[in-house]
Amino acid sequence: MKAWKAAIAPYIERAMDGPPSEKPIRVAKAIYEFKLPKSAKKALREAVQRGEVKRYDPRPDLDYLGKGVWDECEDRIFVDDKQICEYGLLRKVYSLRDGMQIVLEELDE
Repeated sequence: MKAWKAAIAPYIERAMDGPPSEKPIRVAKAIYEFKLPKSAKKALREAVQRGEVKRYDPRPDLDYLGKGVWDECEDRIFVDDKQICEYGLLRKVYSLRDGMQIVLEELDE
């Protein structure tokens, strides 16, 4: 978990825009993208290149990925991860590159 947190921390720092929110938070979207391995079959590689969503089911677990992100968001984006009270789209997918797309929304109290 330490390596994952260290890898994502700079991106979370750049996403900061003012003081941490104290409002309830909705994770509208959390998509974790894993680069296709060189050994990927041609059909999978072509599907990803066409923009098709191809789910990634090897480790790490989806909840493990989220836990690291939410921990790094504490005291930066929101005060505490206990403020997360709703989830939208959560997904692990194959991609042409490693990455993640996170969309958080403040909710009215």
